[in-house]
Amino acid sequence: MIPGSGKARFGLIDVVVLCTVAAAVWFVLARLQTGMNYRWQWGVLADFVIRRDPVSGDWVPNIILLGLFTTLRLALWGGVVALVVGLAIGLMRVVPSPTARTLAAVYVGLIRNIPPLVFLFIFYFFLSSQVIPLTGLQSAVRSASPQTLAALEVLFGPPRQIGPFLSAAAAIGLYAAAFIAEIIRAGVNAVGTGQMEAAQALGMGWASAMRRVILPQALARVWAPLANEFILMIKFSALASLVSVPDLTFQAQQAGITTRSMFEVWLLVAAIYFVICFGLASLFGALERRAMRAR
Repeated sequence: MIPGSGKARFGLIDVVVLCTVAAAVWFVLARLQTGMNYRWQWGVLADFVIRRDPVSGDWVPNIILLGLFTTLRLALWGGVVALVVGLAIGLMRVVPSPTARTLAAVYVGLIRNIPPLVFLFIFYFFLSSQVIPLTGLQSAVRSASPQTLAALEVLFGPPRQIGPFLSAAAAIGLYAAAFIAEIIRAGVNAVGTGQMEAAQALGMGWASAMRRVILPQALARVWAPLANEFILMIKFSALASLVSVPDLTFQAQQAGITTRSMFEVWLLVAAIYFVICFGLASLFGALERRAMRAR
């Protein structure tokens, strides 16, 4: 784009980039066809996406689609945990209490400097083996009514896997909460100190001024990075496959092993992740532009 013109123009650089991408795609496909003697079998994937039930004769989701539903559930509940905990930790980072600020800084510094896979393993195995058995969740699920089991399956997936699912969702959410806390802290600090002083001059306490004056302005400023963090969390949820949560990545591994069509399976999974993340990015971008026009 020419500075100041406001219009994008298709030029030589665009031609070079497009030709380079096309050549790279052609090279990869050619090497697969000749160098590896790979035979594409896209047709075998259809049965792993949707199948016909042998009893009812109806079409029902198969493992790829079921894995996609689990991934979306992980992102949803992980996002709820991340937003609630991240908001609380972010506010603790700016409260007048030095003890609260120190605890919040320790939480953020500890988690942000641990690889996500390591954190997932530590938290998952501790929560699954120590905390969840104490809650009596598994026995409650076993004795639940059919209506309750149906509701649990919609919200959390198969009831028999609710323990591992909740552990993975909590781990994903708590890890993302450390980054959301820093986003919230940066948004609050970006609001001028005069806003807090003016609110307190009107008789508001710190908590009331933060809730009614500072936080709405801060959240409006950090909408884009919060949306980006949620999209990152969807991709991070793929790590749950390593602790046997049957998400999209886990089910893709099973389909790939069964069919030996690794390229087809992983290209399909990559396309699904791309559609989800790109769709959410477009949606969040449209909401952000609408919010900017409403100001």
